[in-house]
Formats: sequence, structure tokens, C-alpha cells
Amino acid sequence: MVYYEKLSEKLEKDEPFTEEALSEYYTENKKTIDGDSKKAKHILILTMDPQTGEVFSEDIQNEKKELAESLLERINGGEDFDTLMKEYTEDPGLATAPDGYVFKPGDMVPEFEQAVDSVSEGGITLCKSDYGYHIIKRVPIEYSDMKEQVKEVAMRSKITEMLKDWEKENDIKVEINEEVMKSVKWRQK
Repeated sequence: MVYYEKLSEKLEKDEPFTEEALSEYYTENKKTIDGDSKKAKHILILTMDPQTGEVFSEDIQNEKKELAESLLERINGGEDFDTLMKEYTEDPGLATAPDGYVFKPGDMVPEFEQAVDSVSEGGITLCKSDYGYHIIKRVPIEYSDMKEQVKEVAMRSKITEMLKDWEKENDIKVEINEEVMKSVKWRQK
């Protein structure tokens, strides 16, 4: 790990990545970097008190359901999703994620993830979770969403390339001892 850090520092100093180079790298390696990540925006209509977790009465829940269904109709009728999201969402996370949430499987409640999986990019759907009604719009993941991951992957790739060049230049042959590798107990973060 120390070698990697030192090589990273050297690479950053000698050949820093430009925004243009990272953006191009992302475009060329999008599937590898994004992996199974997805991105979605949503309008959350709560059916519970966010402070106490207490579920609203049946009457209020019915009103919330009607509101969610009417918003979905308005969106399907051509109204702007983002405008309605800003006006109606009760999601406290909107301030930190106005362009949507990038997430991997297991990061969100199952109903939300299943709903996102049910539509393609640009698609809109409605689901209910313990939190309330989610009107969801699946959106594409952009370079800006993955900027830190892109830099990390590009750095690892460049370091691997440098090490292979040094191996060739210095006639170094690297062999992996499978027996040792099998005996190593790997720690996960």
C-alpha cells in the first residue's frame, strides 16, 4: 500500500490527470467504472413522520397516495419532473442530491431499487416503501457523479502500466506463488 501511495504521489506530481483526460477515460471505461451502480431522482411523499417514525393515519395515507398518483399523471401528461420534485418532495436529501442519487444494490430500500430496475433510463415509475410513495425517474450516470472513482481507477491503471514498463525495462519477471496467495487471509474494508 505504501508503494501505491508513493507512486500515486509521483504520478500526480509528474503527470497530473486533466479534467479532459479523466472525462475521456470515463467515456472509454464507463461500464467498468459504473459497475452495477444506478442513478435516480424521486419525489418522496411521506406516509410517516420523519422525526418520530410514526405512521400517519389511514386517511392521511390515502391523501398522500392520491397526491402521488396525481403527480405521476401530471408528469406523464408532460409536466416537468424536476419542477414538481422541487415543489412537492418531502425528501430531506434533496438539498444534497438535487441531481439524483447514485447507488449500488443494497444502498436503498428494496422497493425503490426494484422500481428503478423496472424502468430504463428516462423512465418514470411509482412505488411505495415504509417511508411513503416514491415517484421515480431513472437518469443516466454522468462523469461528474463518478469523478472520484474515475480518478482512482485511472490512477490504478496508469500505475499498473508503469509497473509493467519497469518490469520490461529491467528484465524483471513477476511470478505469483499460488500457494502463498491461497494462504493469505484478506481483510475487507
